[in-house]
Amino acid sequence: MRRRTVAVYDCSEGYIKQLMEYFGRKKDLWFDAKGFSETSALEKYLNQHDVDLLLFSMEDLPEKKEDNEIDYVRFISHENVKHFAYFGERRNSKSKLKHISKYQSVEGIIAEIKEILFSYEEQQELAGDREHNKP
Repeated sequence: MRRRTVAVYDCSEGYIKQLMEYFGRKKDLWFDAKGFSETSALEKYLNQHDVDLLLFSMEDLPEKKEDNEIDYVRFISHENVKHFAYFGERRNSKSKLKHISKYQSVEGIIAEIKEILFSYEEQQELAGDREHNKP
């Protein structure tokens, strides 16, 4: 299995630091985790690297709705981001965005990352198989 890259954005530097330290101690972790607490650092990273999954917390972005939407759209549509999920409390149950609660065990976060990435890759493989099997 190839190593994946998962980028995590949350404005809490302490939370990101602890999460990255935990990921770093895991011996059997099958992805590289990159943590960001500033959108400018995240954007700089994304401009230079591909990311398999971006977990993006919008809980503490600027209060102005326009600024919040700009950050959200800029990252969800970034060309180097293959898959995107909202990271935090569930805000809108009607949203079609994937969601991972950051208020759970790290083992739970890892399990949900795996579920998102592998379900996405399986869908891509199935779509490719259908293309190859067309008459």
